[in-house]
Amino acid sequence: MTSIDSMAYPAVRTEATAFRIIDNEAVILNLNTGVYYSLNEVGSRIWKLCDGSHMVKDIARAISKELEAQERKVEKDVLELLGDLLREGLVGIYENPAKVTSD
Repeated sequence: MTSIDSMAYPAVRTEATAFRIIDNEAVILNLNTGVYYSLNEVGSRIWKLCDGSHMVKDIARAISKELEAQERKVEKDVLELLGDLLREGLVGIYENPAKVTSD
């Protein structure tokens, strides 16, 4: 699956990434390109939820509850971030739950 919608299951592509969470911010290395990325606290929370068992809509719901923000707006932002991560090869998008092992 290459497109992302609210029913998709995003999962960190562990074979292509190394990452650490430091002070609630993610530092990610794309092992294929050598490029580093960083995510703020909210982006890091989304990253943690990209385990292949949560649909995008579930991730957005969790984040919106934590931030007390409008779910529709949060879902749009989550989809945007996941689109960026997908383009960089850092996550995979699946139609069904995926078993993923992470650091």
